Amino acid sequence: MKPPGSLEDILWITNMVLTVGVLARLAALRLVATYPALSTFLALQTLRSFWLVPYDVNSTGYAITYIFTEPILVMSRALVVFELYEKILAGYRGLSALSRRTMAGCLGASLVLSMATHMREFVALTPSGKILQGVNLFESTVYTALLFFLVILAAFMLYYPAPIRKNVILHSWAFSAYFAGTAAALYLSNTNFEAWNRIASISRMASATASLLAWCLLLRKAWESESSAISFTHSKVSQERLLQQLEALNMKLERNQ
Repeated sequence: MKPPGSLEDILWITNMVLTVGVLARLAALRLVATYPALSTFLALQTLRSFWLVPYDVNSTGYAITYIFTEPILVMSRALVVFELYEKILAGYRGLSALSRRTMAGCLGASLVLSMATHMREFVALTPSGKILQGVNLFESTVYTALLFFLVILAAFMLYYPAPIRKNVILHSWAFSAYFAGTAAALYLSNTNFEAWNRIASISRMASATASLLAWCLLLRKAWESESSAISFTHSKVSQERLLQQLEALNMKLERNQ
């Protein structure tokens, strides 16, 4: 690996350090078992990053490692989102089942939309380029669906004053910011790889850096026992009414399963 000098190199090294830092903080706070999917993702991301250190970014070894490991990391990130929604909807079995169906629909719709949007660029690529483009399309599809799902969860948290652990709220917002930056970067890269790939790569790593920094600075052991309700509704009467509606909706969905 060449000595760091470019912004891209600096962000990559910063991401490596922060990823190790978040994983170490989870271990120090004894939260690894509480968030196994998040911890596994951070561990896999760390292993892949150190694996890539000896390779030049334009080398065949780098490309092969990236192509074969990125789908694994994509699915590990998806598992983190599943872990978050289970914790957000803990105690609401009916809503949890509805969320799983929503996720399946999001993935299907996102796949069709991504392929339709980028089919022309995909067909025009060389055989070797199609492999990387295929990985990017897979990432873009999954991340767009996960981002949409996180937006739905965010809307749920904002509308209903259900108490949610503060660390879960932190994870939700951090991952939402990460997926938003990554999905936008992948969209640019898939639209015109040659023109946008470098800018997209920098944007993607910048959003990841911001999310990892938020985790490092804000993660607290005490936030596992502290809950907060994020809602635009401030009236106590309105909050109680909304919670009653939420309970009634959950019970109805449970009966219809």
